[in-house]
Amino acid sequence: MKCQKCGTELHEDQKVCIACGTRTIRGDNYSFGDKEPWRPTKNHIIGAASVLVLLIVLLIINAMRADPPKVVAEEWFNAMTQRKVKDARKLSTPDLEENLQSHGMDLMAISEEYYSDITSNGGSVKVSEPKPAGSKSTLSVDVSVSYNNGEPARQYNLEMVKVGKNWRMNKIL
Repeated sequence: MKCQKCGTELHEDQKVCIACGTRTIRGDNYSFGDKEPWRPTKNHIIGAASVLVLLIVLLIINAMRADPPKVVAEEWFNAMTQRKVKDARKLSTPDLEENLQSHGMDLMAISEEYYSDITSNGGSVKVSEPKPAGSKSTLSVDVSVSYNNGEPARQYNLEMVKVGKNWRMNKIL
């Protein structure tokens, strides 16, 4: 066999001409086969379906979870003492704001009062365990603010109601 470009005599199995570097007929005979599109295997499908089912189960469990009333009371009071009224509203009923407005108050004014008790006076907060207050779906929670020397500063009584599966602040008593 001879090189098509320079005519040098080549061995039949040579893939490249040693004189000029041109590929020979043998050199161009690389077979990669036809490329087939990727298709998921049975194991891929089973794995993806398992992950999807797991995510759905976790979402359902999370949706069914309800925070205990003490946790809700602590989160609400912490949001109020940090002036995060928007966050506190998420943990309140519409009745709370209506009740405050009927007394000439609003959540922002109450939040400023709580903020002042905690920051200006160096107060610490203790939220009591909720106690039944009338019906099964109503609880009373006492929140006490103390100065850093342990002396009591203020006492707040909050009413919580169950809305669906969640507890929400309903009144400041």
